[in-house]
Amino acid sequence: MSTTTSKHRKTQMMRTLPPSVHIDRIRITAPCTHRATGKVIYFDEGELGMVAAGGATANQVTLKDGGKRAYVRSKQVGTNEVAYMLEIHCCPPQVLQKHNLFGHAVLADYVYAVLDLVTKRLHIEVDPMERAEWLRGGVSITEIHLTGNFRCPSALIIPIIQAIDDNNPTGKVRKIASCITLDRGSKRRSTYHALTIYDKAEQLLDAFHSENRCKRLGPYQTKLVAEARDTIRAEIKLYSEELKKLDLGYVMRWYDTDANALFFHFFEKYKVSHSIQRALSDDEMDVLTKKERNTYLLWLKGVPLSEQFSRTTAWKYAKAVYDKTGIKMSDKRKPEEQPEVHLADIFRLENLMPVPQWAIGTPYYFPPP
Repeated sequence: MSTTTSKHRKTQMMRTLPPSVHIDRIRITAPCTHRATGKVIYFDEGELGMVAAGGATANQVTLKDGGKRAYVRSKQVGTNEVAYMLEIHCCPPQVLQKHNLFGHAVLADYVYAVLDLVTKRLHIEVDPMERAEWLRGGVSITEIHLTGNFRCPSALIIPIIQAIDDNNPTGKVRKIASCITLDRGSKRRSTYHALTIYDKAEQLLDAFHSENRCKRLGPYQTKLVAEARDTIRAEIKLYSEELKKLDLGYVMRWYDTDANALFFHFFEKYKVSHSIQRALSDDEMDVLTKKERNTYLLWLKGVPLSEQFSRTTAWKYAKAVYDKTGIKMSDKRKPEEQPEVHLADIFRLENLMPVPQWAIGTPYYFPPP
């Protein structure tokens, strides 16, 4: 490609990258005939002796110098230690561009690139038919994370996370102040989906300092942290059972999938945007009937709807107030007179941080073809 054409393509890309969520982590299993990597697991089959159990221990493989490692495991291992499937668990942006602050949402491209580099690193000669199957999308996927960085003043990130914490008395994990995970699994991690919201700039700083073993960041690390400042990150994690339910268990099923629509579909399930609500003014309450108004005022004072009415009646009044005012009375956290932020304005597609122009055309952004 000539220099002029290359510059034109870069300019076009810079003009045509609208804000979008990106893929942050995947777990895939692909057809790949190869000598098993890692330690093959055997079990004693009596008269038959030691027989391969069908799998091997995982390897950690670096795909690009300086990048993160991918976890690779041979599956369907026969007695001759030849495996027929390859399982990979990794973060595509981290293994391909050395960070996961931003990326893209073209799953098929990430999957093929990761498989190609893993097999090259492990010196696996790929059968052309199996490579064609990768290109076709005949690769199973059992976990995928869809992620977005939303513009938000950094001073509001912890208060927002605290508000989400206050509004969700159960079904959550919060080990540090700057991160919360909402997970509907009753006793252990859900096999369907989860949502994590956190301060990405803080997470990047911690990661870079542990990698560098010093306090000074490199020039690109400094740029990445600067981009992450004043953003709050939301990550939808889709697991095996949810992917089966959606019929998205194979890469080929993702060709016509709108990643943005899928992200916001699941994000809305967690009702995060109602964690901070503004209290109604007297004029705004005029749209309510006397009974609805009294119900709202009692709820505002801390009397839950379950103590005011039966379950059916409580639902009726909650729906009526929500339809007329947008206030969700089923939430635990009460509205504020003048909240600093409206979460509905934060967590929306138009507020996503796009891929910065300085990264396009550099090793710090791995674009789809």
